[in-house]
This record gives sequence, structure tokens and C-alpha cells, in this order.
Amino acid sequence: MFRRLLAVFKYKKLARQLRKPAGKAGHDVALMMNRANRSLYQLTLEQLQLSPGDTILEIGFGNGALFPTMAAAFPGVNFCGIDYSDDMVREATELNKEMLSAGQLHLTSGHSNQLPYEAGRFAAVYCINVFYFWDKPVEHIREVHRVLQAGGLFAVTIRSRENLDQMPFTRYGFNKWDTGALEQLLVANGFSLERTAKLEEAVQLDSGAAVQLTSYCVLVKKSGTGL
Repeated sequence: MFRRLLAVFKYKKLARQLRKPAGKAGHDVALMMNRANRSLYQLTLEQLQLSPGDTILEIGFGNGALFPTMAAAFPGVNFCGIDYSDDMVREATELNKEMLSAGQLHLTSGHSNQLPYEAGRFAAVYCINVFYFWDKPVEHIREVHRVLQAGGLFAVTIRSRENLDQMPFTRYGFNKWDTGALEQLLVANGFSLERTAKLEEAVQLDSGAAVQLTSYCVLVKKSGTGL
């Protein structure tokens, strides 16, 4: 019984840190996410269509270690990031001094259901392994819609429900989505579906066991008529 309670506590703590990294544990989780999410960033950037001079927003950037990867893929694009973990904003600020001083990157702390940006500011918005934590997703989707330009792109990248069901920590505070339901929700809130890209990758766990991970990037476009 004690071992089971200890495991539950461990999984709950990890789930809390994945939602909002903080402190030393949050720092360690952010490093882990950088490794785990690198392929998802690659999947996402392959879907986005950007031009020099565009401004793009990442929601939930963690410690921001992958901003240079995105910047290298999109020369001349300006980046903004919002994260509601003050600790992650501080880490990202420290890690990205060069981009920040060049004016290529702007970071802020806040919530994505109350984005501190004017309407129509961004050519694209993306979030990677974040959508699970939106308990009232329509509030966030409508804010993304507001800050996008007409015809702007919104990329939502997630792990498959089947994969998440195999991870014990996702029992605590994760909202799991099938791609069909996610597509319908986005379309119902002012977007048109462009495409859904799929990524399959074999990953070796620390235990040595190999697992197959499936991820999706749902790409939608802001309808010109608005909500």
C-alpha cells in the first residue's frame, strides 16, 4: 500500500511539473522536455509556412532552449513566447540573451486564455504538448484566434491518446484528445482545417524497453470572418 501511495505521489508531482515547471524539479523536467520534444518541434516547423518579417507566438515554451532551433528554420521571423511559469520565463531569458538583445525574441509571463497582445498581431501561433493542460480549451482557442491575422496559422502538436494512456502520470490533470475531436473543436471556434501531420518514432526508455510513439500536429487557419 505504501509503495502504491509513493508511486501516486511521484506521478502527481511529475504531472504538476509538466503543467507548470517550478523550482529545481521544474528545471530538471524542462531539460527532460527539451530532449523529448525535439522531434515534435521538427514536426511542427515542417507544417508552418512563414516569411521573413512575420511574427510568431509560442505558448508554453518551457525553458526556451529550442527557440534557436525555430529561428534557424525561419530566418527573419520574429518570435514571441508566453509561459505561465515565472521560473521558466527566467530560465528562457537567461538561455536566449542573444536573441532577446537582437530584438528577435520577446518573452512574457502570463496565461494563454488572456493573451497580452493586440488583435491580429501574429502570422502563426503554435503550442507543443500544451493543449492537454487547457481545462477550458475554448477560452484559449478564442484568444489565439483573436491575436492571429486573418489567414494566420495555429499549430497544435500533441502525443496520441493511446500513448498518453500508457503513461501513468497522465492520470493526473491531463486532458487527452483524439485528433478528430481536436480538429472539430478548432473548426467550431473560427478555424478551417489545413491538415493533420503524423509522426511515428521508436524511443528507447531508460529501462531499455523500446516503445513506439505517435504524435500529431493539427494545423488550422484563421477564417477571415472571425467568430
